[in-house]
Amino acid sequence: MAAEITVTKECPHCGNLSHIQIDAVSYKRWKSGEFIQVVWPDSTPDWRELLKTGIHSKCWDEIFMEDED
Repeated sequence: MAAEITVTKECPHCGNLSHIQIDAVSYKRWKSGEFIQVVWPDSTPDWRELLKTGIHSKCWDEIFMEDED
């Protein structure tokens, strides 16, 4: 069984923390420069954004809805 780690990200929009359980080897591959969509090809764009920036989908929608006004 692969070792898992917990990555904690803070949303820069609302400040809430997200705790993401992921495979440690895959995380190392991504942090070493491999594209996130290659490392986790079956993940959703929302999940990848959460891992990269900490922004969850609700805040993403709020941020870009504000820009459209």
